[in-house]
Amino acid sequence: WVPGAFGRIACRSMAEAYPAEAEPKAKVKKPRPLPPPPPPALATAALLLRGAAARVLGVQPGPCGGELQPIWVTEPNCSKITMSLEGSTRDPFPKEDGHAALLLALEKETNQLAQNGGSIAVFEMEKADAEQRYGEAIYEPKSQRAERLRLAHLPGALLVEIPNNWTLCSSTQDCGRIEFLAKEVEAGSKKKPDTMIMAKKKQIFVKFSVEKGEAAAAEMAGEAPPAEVGKLLADNSVRVSVVGVDVPDEAKESTIKAAASSEAKEQVEEKEMVVDPWSVKGKIDYEKLIRDFGSTKISKELLERMRKLTVGSGRVSDLHCWLRRNIFFSHRELDAICGLQEKGKPFYLYTGRGPSSAAMHLGHLLPFMFTQWLQKAFNVPLVIQMTDDEKFLWKGEYDPEKGDNLHVYQRYTIENAKDIIACGFDKSKTFIFSDCDYVGHMYPNIVRVWKAITYNTAKGAFGFQGESNIGQSAFPAIQ
Repeated sequence: WVPGAFGRIACRSMAEAYPAEAEPKAKVKKPRPLPPPPPPALATAALLLRGAAARVLGVQPGPCGGELQPIWVTEPNCSKITMSLEGSTRDPFPKEDGHAALLLALEKETNQLAQNGGSIAVFEMEKADAEQRYGEAIYEPKSQRAERLRLAHLPGALLVEIPNNWTLCSSTQDCGRIEFLAKEVEAGSKKKPDTMIMAKKKQIFVKFSVEKGEAAAAEMAGEAPPAEVGKLLADNSVRVSVVGVDVPDEAKESTIKAAASSEAKEQVEEKEMVVDPWSVKGKIDYEKLIRDFGSTKISKELLERMRKLTVGSGRVSDLHCWLRRNIFFSHRELDAICGLQEKGKPFYLYTGRGPSSAAMHLGHLLPFMFTQWLQKAFNVPLVIQMTDDEKFLWKGEYDPEKGDNLHVYQRYTIENAKDIIACGFDKSKTFIFSDCDYVGHMYPNIVRVWKAITYNTAKGAFGFQGESNIGQSAFPAIQ
């Protein structure tokens, strides 16, 4: 006690005032609080959007993430989702001029999943059991991976972990139409769109709204799907062909053609027609085409002969409608094939496909549909050649620094083969192969063709020019 003018002051000793420094306690990291839950309609729409992204962009719905911005607080019925494009099987990923088509396809697929109806199954599992059954593809990047997980399963689209404080609608249709917002900005504006793809950063942002934002929450219920379902939903497969990216945008092409001046059209028609393996130009004179290619008109007598050999055998009920309607109007050695069939001598059919896109459209399928009929009608083997090497030589890319994109056409080969197989060929009598895989076995035949055909003959048939690469000149023998 120290006396003072204003009374006595309590003091402590130095040891008491400055005790020995205690060992610091280990900091306990508190779990990050969950963000505010979205309304049920927006939560349902977000899951539909992630499922659609998996199908359109070839990403895993879990690892691609689905972080929502709670803008519904200030903009009712709206949210913005951020997803990662890491691991996308769209390789190479479309350039910027194809992004609008991807977003349009994503919006369409999201609404298609919504309109399919049904409910999103929600169930809980122990973390160890879930990982053992489904793997780690159920998690988004920022998941806290609690010991007990809540999972959502949308059949055919996704199986992912969802926050414990989320509620969903009773049906995928309850949220109504899902609309993508702010896909464009005013000309001259430095602001970026709210809905856009940033390929370099491997991210996609989508601002969206739901038509029925007040849709009620439903009781969370559902059964855990089998392990095989979870693995299938996490395989990164592109399941939707995008118009303008995977297949030509026919409407856009028609608009461009319609905008051309009538004078330009007349000039095209006046030009001498060009028909080669890669293009058709000018006004087509079918009589001249038959003469130039050395083919012969399919006569009524030949059709009747075919009818006796095919319909008469009981293998088909009638001639193919494209023969009956004169859509296939000329041939080479079709009569010789009929002669072999009449004599009971064997022969095989041959056709092929140069894979130039991930999916085949109806025009590509026509010859395969007709070949399938021929195989059934004549009961003969079929060989289908996939010329991935050809498409790479004509359309592929090569850069001394970056290398080439041959792998793209090899991937197209696999996807196109699936479309071809779906035409219904007899699998016991059909052999389909890729040049890049199989050409080694065929090399002796290639050498024989090289020896038998002059360059002038090949140039006349294929229109080679001085700027044609040597691979293009050599390819006809391979085919």
